[in-house]
Amino acid sequence: MSLATASNWLWNPPFTSAIDFRYGYVFAGCLFLAAALVYFAVIEGRGRTLEEIDTMYVMKIKPWESSKFEFPENGPGAGDTSPEKRSASHDMSEHISHDGGRQPEVAP
Repeated sequence: MSLATASNWLWNPPFTSAIDFRYGYVFAGCLFLAAALVYFAVIEGRGRTLEEIDTMYVMKIKPWESSKFEFPENGPGAGDTSPEKRSASHDMSEHISHDGGRQPEVAP
């Protein structure tokens, strides 16, 4: 964090004094570029599991169409698609091994 602050103090004054009010245009250009990048490259993830989002990237679903995308009945989102049912069925506590992943030893 201190390096970012020092960089800001060292580099901004020479650049901002050289381009004066046009610095706002540079900022606005970066803002619009970032907004376009998010719109065209980031899939809508609200109400979806990480596995569903990963599958959508693998299936090459267009990000601007991802909010309306429905999985087929036998896909990752099969069954009830309500967020409450999905979060309950994907409870990670049942998948976590408390013994470091080792299988219990069976006595002969």
